[in-house]
Amino acid sequence: MLDGVTVLIVEDEALVAFEIAESVILDGGQVLGPVASVREALTLVETAAFDAAILDSNLVDRNITPVLAILLARGTPLVLHTGLGLPAEMSAYESMVSVLRKPASPDALLASLSSQLASQHPANAATPTR
Repeated sequence: MLDGVTVLIVEDEALVAFEIAESVILDGGQVLGPVASVREALTLVETAAFDAAILDSNLVDRNITPVLAILLARGTPLVLHTGLGLPAEMSAYESMVSVLRKPASPDALLASLSSQLASQHPANAATPTR
């Protein structure tokens, strides 16, 4: 499903992050991260190329809103993996975000992300975000 796709993983629970990362790799994808803070995520968003993202909403330093806003503006396929749902300030984008409540299985996360990637135009899916 994720053959050659690079996935940014932003998750502050180490075991969850590594379980997701392992699933991405086993599914043929590549992992960027995982990182545990908005600060680290913003650095990667500005400096690294990736195709999709799996994001936790509440991280060690704040909620994911700044990262989410950038990725939505870029049209990056993403899944928000959270126990709390979409941050209130991002509610206007609810129809654009796939939200899976914790604890969602890595298979469910990858299936949701793969569905988004498949629905994109092939030319867009092959071009990493930057």
